[in-house]
Amino acid sequence: MKVSGPETKPQKTLPKQLEGAGQQLRKSSYRPPSERKKGKNHESDLINRLVTRMVSSPRFPPAYLATPTRSITRRFVSAPTIAISSNDFTLSLGHRQFLVVVSTGGLAVPWVDEWRIKAITVWCTSYVDNPTTCEIRPNFTDAADNCFNDKDSTYACSSRSEAEAGHMKIIPARDTPLGSWHKTSTLNSAGSLFDININNGGASTGNWATTTLDLEFEYIENIVGGANGYSITVATTNLGNMGGANLFGGGFLLQDINVL
Repeated sequence: MKVSGPETKPQKTLPKQLEGAGQQLRKSSYRPPSERKKGKNHESDLINRLVTRMVSSPRFPPAYLATPTRSITRRFVSAPTIAISSNDFTLSLGHRQFLVVVSTGGLAVPWVDEWRIKAITVWCTSYVDNPTTCEIRPNFTDAADNCFNDKDSTYACSSRSEAEAGHMKIIPARDTPLGSWHKTSTLNSAGSLFDININNGGASTGNWATTTLDLEFEYIENIVGGANGYSITVATTNLGNMGGANLFGGGFLLQDINVL
């Protein structure tokens, strides 16, 4: 005996051309939820950005800071033929990272009123079998009043190979000379904030490995009152040129900006 189930109607299929057209229509009409929510408001906002217009403003002038604190990094790379042996980073070298030329004779002055060191970062690599060690020691001493001095410390890192650099980052405390604010004046401009020593593990002159030094500064621009008095004559005589300076007699070469 033959048992038959419920009859099923054959499904209709659209021609391939119509099916493809339907898929294209669905794709072209699809809009992400974010766009669907915005609708006409999104279009009007876009148009408003391209039209000069007047909008509402505060009823009274709000308070604001006219002299903001900004951050900037200066990067230095060691020269292969100049030894870095207990070289001092002085206040003068800090002033010289913010110079602008103000006379055709090459006189340059800092364009900042004050600066502080926010962070010191070091990377040192080996040369063949010679590991490199970098040491930094805060060493500011208050010779006049003996009351604002850096704590004796030694921070060091060493490379493991040519491929594995030694690295360290020092964050100075704000209540120490190394991390506090310094005015760009002539007062104690020769004072040393820290000294740096690089031991290249016996590599000969000219084969010293590369050490990279990043100094991250915070600074306040000189936009209120006159300059604080520090000045220096540089080789650049183009008025308005801005830049920084190499460190330690060319032992560390300033990267990527004008060298004055």
